[in-house]
Amino acid sequence: MAGTHTIYCCGTNYHRDSGDVVAKLNATTLSPHDILDGPGSGQFKPNIFGGRPDPTDWSPVVSWFGIVGGLVFGTGVEKNVERALAMVKALPSRPDRLNMCGWSRGAVTCLKIADALADDPALSSIRVNIFAIDPVPGTSIVGNDHMWTDIGLGRNIERYVAILAQHERRIEFTPVVPSTTDKRAWIDLMPGLHSSLVVEPEHGPKGPASIVHHLATEFLIASGTQLASPQRMSNAGLIATYDAIKRNWNGFKEMGEKQGKSAGSGFGVRSLFGDTTRPVRDDKGRDAGTLLPKLAGFFVNQHHRQVFTATYPNAAVEINGVARDAFSPRRQSAWLPDMQLMARFNPETRETIIRLFMDPVVKR
Repeated sequence: MAGTHTIYCCGTNYHRDSGDVVAKLNATTLSPHDILDGPGSGQFKPNIFGGRPDPTDWSPVVSWFGIVGGLVFGTGVEKNVERALAMVKALPSRPDRLNMCGWSRGAVTCLKIADALADDPALSSIRVNIFAIDPVPGTSIVGNDHMWTDIGLGRNIERYVAILAQHERRIEFTPVVPSTTDKRAWIDLMPGLHSSLVVEPEHGPKGPASIVHHLATEFLIASGTQLASPQRMSNAGLIATYDAIKRNWNGFKEMGEKQGKSAGSGFGVRSLFGDTTRPVRDDKGRDAGTLLPKLAGFFVNQHHRQVFTATYPNAAVEINGVARDAFSPRRQSAWLPDMQLMARFNPETRETIIRLFMDPVVKR
């Protein structure tokens, strides 16, 4: 056993040529890898209800059944799991590590593949790393309930990172969070809708898909996947993108509120809980909380906090401390160099800090 293999899992009705984050990563991967087209799309063809029997057949009836079968019932996901195991077994030498990146049902497929590997005596020793972009099994209705099985964090998983779409509102797009306490798992939020985490929208605020692409790139490279011309953002660039997200926050809220209300707003029904929550469930389908479309504080999410802290550590100490004493003149020698650096690389962040933290100091 030696080396690292990578498998990319596309979302329902998406494939290797869709132009989303998963497809782009696959196209730039240099090390040994495979990609599984999503049910109802691309080269995936288990049967008429889970894809096109003939990839060249785009007749309306065949395409319609393939798409609907994938969207509603997740038909073909289990076949993709079988294909993944067959791919690994067919490799010239058995890898000691398998990295996977998937979106939507593709992210759930990654979990199912990991579970199947753990159950196979010949493959159970392979270590698994998963980058899951808004993992959505779909509803628990009869026909799709298989999507809610075998999706826990198995013993063979080393690292599991999941990014959840904060403003998605459709009830059949409830994300799964296998664990919030397992130290192998890191879960974070990202403003935007289910699809805008992998494709920047033509209309509406942008930024999340670029950050997700960066995060997936960093995860894969750190786990042993080799990429050509990896799309990495500088810390200053990431912070500037988060500034733009904060500036356009109402635009993200409107994207979620419009879902299900107008044509082109996305497949599905808007949340029965209104425009303010997105339910989250664990790997057993149990309630695990809700996501709110609110900006919780100075930082958009955990990643934003981490990048800011790494870039401006002394300013981060002030922000993370007692608010009424933040940026005290008594500690100016510590935080002033960070503020001066911000003036050059992240002026919008600097202005926000002045407005939120320093004006009260002046008024006192």
